[in-house]
Amino acid sequence: MLTAEQRRQFHQADSDLDALTVERLLDLLTVLTVTDARDFTAGVMDTLPALVAELGEVSALIGSTMYETARDQSDARGRFTVNLSDPPNTEQVQATARWALAPLFSPENVLGPAELTGLLTARLSAGAPRLVREGGRRTIVDNTARDPARPRYRRVLSAGKKTHCDFCTMLAGRGFVYHTKDTAGAGKHFHDRCGCGLELGFN
Repeated sequence: MLTAEQRRQFHQADSDLDALTVERLLDLLTVLTVTDARDFTAGVMDTLPALVAELGEVSALIGSTMYETARDQSDARGRFTVNLSDPPNTEQVQATARWALAPLFSPENVLGPAELTGLLTARLSAGAPRLVREGGRRTIVDNTARDPARPRYRRVLSAGKKTHCDFCTMLAGRGFVYHTKDTAGAGKHFHDRCGCGLELGFN
């Protein structure tokens, strides 16, 4: 099991990665303008998948390091090599981007350029960190399913939020009940702006 300080450090690493994701996204958006909807869309569609792929690998490394640390400090028997899971593919990233950019082409849109830019930025800034963090979350879920030590994992609420949605609170309250892809169910699903993490437990 991880110590309290180790848990804090890994959670902080995830939070820092969220912040870096948004920072890099904002750098991208500053060179695009909503007055040219097609150019704005093409810019996001072309560059967001690369950003998610790059930082998703960082997330996977954080997840694998946490997994290895927790396993090494447990009584788990036998050797086990933690594999890095892939971040979301281009199609998944672009699907989120299309949702975020939908107001740009809505016939009901009456927002000016500044307001529309703010709305699209907010939607993209909510989805991009979730996509990036999938690299680490998948790494934990996928390796839990194949580890012969049969560890379980639980959902851990973000320490940085004063309130959490009912969905996250319900899943976190279940404890260490997730251990295979079949039993993971809703436990492996995360929404935008969700700071929840996963924590391993070994019997």
